[in-house]
Amino acid sequence: MAKRKPNMNYYFFLKPCVGFLAGREKLSKYMLASLENFISYENLERWFDIPTDSFTKLSEYDSILDLRNNPNINTIALYISPYKRVFYYFLTAMNVRDAKDLENFSHKISPENFTLFCQRSRDRLDSYTLNLTDAYQPDGGLKIHYELEYDTLVDDMRKIPGLENTPTDFVTENQRLLNRYKEFYTPETKELIASYFSKDIEQRGYTF
Repeated sequence: MAKRKPNMNYYFFLKPCVGFLAGREKLSKYMLASLENFISYENLERWFDIPTDSFTKLSEYDSILDLRNNPNINTIALYISPYKRVFYYFLTAMNVRDAKDLENFSHKISPENFTLFCQRSRDRLDSYTLNLTDAYQPDGGLKIHYELEYDTLVDDMRKIPGLENTPTDFVTENQRLLNRYKEFYTPETKELIASYFSKDIEQRGYTF
């Protein structure tokens, strides 16, 4: 009987721009348990002393893994609407842990405070709101093999060999929480975010 050839394909999950409230830990742990030869951004942060509070671009990962010259590494990246992304940053700044906090601390987690958050962050937006289409730009031989869109996360995950049985309700509660973003935007904040993330909105087809 012929020996079964080992699976030489690796799956590398790039660090998402959103974390706990969006279900990042669930996603990473599920991939680790389900995919053979899985490499997580967490591994690289430990191995190469990458700051855990940083957002690493595809080109920066390439300098470590030589992705453009290694056809055996399949990259996985998570994309999310910028409107939800900034709302996530606001909730994190307000120490929100779950949906109940939105009701229990409504005096603090309000449209008014979201507007203040966006206004006060205006000068810092360039430092942490890089368009994902720039961060994951597949140039010079670099490529994102599997694009996970947050709103269709389960369907997109099921396209990856080994993740075909991803549960339908995998991050449903997390999605419901971020789906409340419209309650907190004003025309001013909507315009501000649309300006900073114009490339993502145009190229990924996001709507408010």
